[in-house]
Amino acid sequence: MILINRLKFTQTGDRKKPESNIVKGSITVTGAFALYPMMEVWSAVYQSENPKVKIFLFPASSTKGNMAVVNNQADIGMFSKRIDLLMDSGLITYYPVAQDAVFVSVNSKNPTLDLLTSRGIDKEMLAEIFVKANETNWSGLTSNVIEDNLFVFTRSDLCGAGEMFAGFLDVRQEDLRGIGVYGDPGMVRAIRGQKLAIGYNNLRYIYNNTTKMFYDDMAVMPIDFNGNGTIDNEEDFYESLDTITHAIKAGKYPYPLARVLYILLQKEEANPLTLHFKNWVMTEGQKYVERTGYVKINIKNEQIKN
Repeated sequence: MILINRLKFTQTGDRKKPESNIVKGSITVTGAFALYPMMEVWSAVYQSENPKVKIFLFPASSTKGNMAVVNNQADIGMFSKRIDLLMDSGLITYYPVAQDAVFVSVNSKNPTLDLLTSRGIDKEMLAEIFVKANETNWSGLTSNVIEDNLFVFTRSDLCGAGEMFAGFLDVRQEDLRGIGVYGDPGMVRAIRGQKLAIGYNNLRYIYNNTTKMFYDDMAVMPIDFNGNGTIDNEEDFYESLDTITHAIKAGKYPYPLARVLYILLQKEEANPLTLHFKNWVMTEGQKYVERTGYVKINIKNEQIKN
């Protein structure tokens, strides 16, 4: 179940007539769950402006999006990993299109949520939980306030969220420990289904873009970046989607947890429709980025290639 409300952009100024007869046909897009909610909006708006176009959109993982483009199984791949992790990079051209971030997610019904969010969790404790598997009880996070077992979840698919979260802990995704779940929707189901759960999710699977608040039963465990045992004012920015996106823009929520999202095309892509849609995403489509709950990035003219 994808917990994303499809946005409707019906303003008069947002609709344009097709530029030429190249704007017809179909495009297949697959890859990163992180970019999927944004691509849903782009696809819906682009198709409304170009009614002779059909976009087939399939959420998967960054790795699957990468390989689908390499193997000519998709026209466009969605990618949320470090760009140096591209496979068969000599065959691929990548384009930056937005920014989001990965967060430590917990159940909003956790009985010590107020304590957890005031203290936060530091990098060393996250490594104890997700890498070394030494911390298996909530007492280590709550100073014995709650003694129940941790239910630790990790991503089973080779994904950007897993890789970037692991990178923050100075390991690779395959080093992360926990119960494997597939995709952001799988992680959301796991967190919602167990009040003592801990995992990690991409931005738009925790925050509702309509209300700007957490989805039901979801919450974020703040990270104590300076390791002083409390969440200071400069680390306290999780209240709403607006406050967290502002923190990402300002660099308060750092790389690699905050990262750029990309679309991938074959280096010798010749389909004019695919190129037209890619250029639209990087120009006209950018006005929907912040409306959809992502962070807009500075796209240079030289990055928009024909």
